[in-house]
Amino acid sequence: MTAEELIARAYDLIAAWNQRDVDRIVSAFSAEVSFQYSSWASGLAGRQAVRADAEALLRAFEHVELEVKRTLTVGHVVTQEFIARGTDGERLVERGAISVADYDSAGRISSYARYWDARMTSRVDFNTTPRCDPSAAVRPTAAVRPIAAIRPTA
Repeated sequence: MTAEELIARAYDLIAAWNQRDVDRIVSAFSAEVSFQYSSWASGLAGRQAVRADAEALLRAFEHVELEVKRTLTVGHVVTQEFIARGTDGERLVERGAISVADYDSAGRISSYARYWDARMTSRVDFNTTPRCDPSAAVRPTAAVRPIAAIRPTA
């Protein structure tokens, strides 16, 4: 796959999360995917585990949208920096993250890691963060568009 095709797939995954489309999220991953969060000692293995995780996250965070800040592709690996903004039903949430996705020859993610910004998390005091009306939370945009695509120079 070309770099442009890989970037398009990565943005489609972000759009699937923003549209809360679990089937589309899961279809981005290979059957044997290895999925790791930076804060977990053990990761997820396989599409069914990714499905369960996606469903749980979407239940916990009903009003969250991901916004891509930067995308980098090297070979068959796509790295994206993004911000998750919205509410968890009561509190305002804003966390930065970086994802690293390794794509197989079929264009599915075979290995995925997500690293949440602990500094940003530590700045949010959930005891004093203003409460908000979930209906006034961040609304998904019609389309997710790349802000910047970065490629290494030779």
